Formats: sequence, structure tokens, C-alpha cells
Amino acid sequence: MSEVAVREGLNVNTYEVLGTAHRGTLVFSFVRMSENIKEFSNQIPAGEADLLIGFEPLEALRLGMLWMSEEGLAILNTKRVIPIYESLGKDVFSDEPRPRGYPPNEEISDFLESTGATVMTVDASEIAEKLGNKVVVNTVMLGMAVASGVLPLSKETFKDTIKILAPEGTAELNLQAFQTGIDTLPENPRSI
Repeated sequence: MSEVAVREGLNVNTYEVLGTAHRGTLVFSFVRMSENIKEFSNQIPAGEADLLIGFEPLEALRLGMLWMSEEGLAILNTKRVIPIYESLGKDVFSDEPRPRGYPPNEEISDFLESTGATVMTVDASEIAEKLGNKVVVNTVMLGMAVASGVLPLSKETFKDTIKILAPEGTAELNLQAFQTGIDTLPENPRSI
């Protein structure tokens, strides 16, 4: 996404927190882009995220409750990967015990909608598996994000960038996944 924004002449800042999910902390990235502002923080202020692409529902909820804007769009993969803190009944943000159990995806969507955001849920993992490789789940969801109109970036620039940046031998699969994501976007954004 950031490479596409740069190719289209936007100013871009990114921020990543990587590699510690197995210890109970969040793994996430921010991408901020602007036509006019040349210098801005790489972190999105609380309540100002226009788009959340969540690969795991509960992790998306933890991020979205803090960062989603009232006008934002959250696209959530429905495939659950039970986080370690959930199975232990602990939370990295508190010493207080938490109830065991993973909330239903419908509850997660409802909580995120309470921020005012629009929520779309999709089993992007299943779509990726049907395409032949579960790794392209991110490209499926990116296609949905582009089709939503939230991103000020062209589909063609995304496709050109995928051709250049996809790992060797995967460009066609990633292009197919991207187009499938575009074609999957529903008229009713609640559930796919």
C-alpha cells in the first residue's frame, strides 16, 4: 500500500510493530498518506484511522476500539487464531484476570460498530485457500479495501506494483487474489 501511494505521488509514513504476537502483544502496522502535508507523525492518533484491515477478529477489535474513526471502515477476516493471552485468560494491558472464551464474531463486529465505523466481515482465509495459497489472504483483503473507495489509490497502480513486488512466481496468483477481493466487496457491508 505504501509503495502504491509513493508511486502516485503521495507523502507516506509507516510504522510497524512486529514479531511479538506469541508473547501476547499486538502486531500491527500504520500507513499514513497525504497529498498536502509533507511532515506528519508515522503513528495514527487514537480515533483517527480511516481503514482497519484485520487478519484476526479479536486482534482487530483490540486495535479498532482505540484507533478507528467514526467514519472508518474495518474489514475483518473471520478466521480465528486464538491468541495466547486469550487461551491463558490474561491480558497484556492489565493484571486483572479476564473471562475465558472468545467472543462470537458478531459481537466483535458490534463492538467495532459502536465506534461509528462500518464493519465488513469476510472469510478471506477460505477465499485464499480456494485460490490455492492461504498466504494471499492479505492480497484478497487489500483488493476489498481498494474496491471500498477508502483508499485514494488506483487499482491499476496496485496491479502494476503487485507485478513488480510479488515474490518470484507469485505475481499472477497475487493479481488473481487482488481482483477476487475487489469482486468480493458486497453491497451490504456487514457480512460476506
